Amino acid sequence: MDSRKKPKKKSQKTRRPTTEESMEEFRVQTRNAFDFLVREFGFQEEPIPLHENKNLNPFAVWFVSPTTRVVIEGTNWGMNARVALGRAGPSREFENYDFLDLLATRSAETSETESGIQFVTGAQLDQVRQYAALLPDAAADVLRGDHSIFAELAACVERRRAEYRRRYFEDTEV
Repeated sequence: MDSRKKPKKKSQKTRRPTTEESMEEFRVQTRNAFDFLVREFGFQEEPIPLHENKNLNPFAVWFVSPTTRVVIEGTNWGMNARVALGRAGPSREFENYDFLDLLATRSAETSETESGIQFVTGAQLDQVRQYAALLPDAAADVLRGDHSIFAELAACVERRRAEYRRRYFEDTEV
């Protein structure tokens, strides 16, 4: 029997990526997933205008065509992703319509089984890939510059605001 003790291995801690590393990974994966915007719809990536508004989310990739802007952003500290749509132009005028609202509006126009509506699930980068798979079919008209659905999306946003105000700010009788 060997009387020598085996040296204990130091526990190997996995180093968590820094914020900068995480942000770069998010951007690389997002650019790859949404490269169809450039190839098929004539978009180009644009810098996030943080100099105009320091409150913009830096965990994002912005694409713009002559008519339309698409913003893909990481939210909830790396848990979720979001896609926003709006007109091209000054960033302060960007409508910032949620792609999920567009999906919900379009699914109400047809039966859910006809529309094949899907909701994104999984980790943040899985959600990015799912959004990228849904966007070209569900919003091809918007990506080509037809913004006629924006009035419906604005109404959806206003209904949500009204519900929020009603729920949280109306005086309640005791």
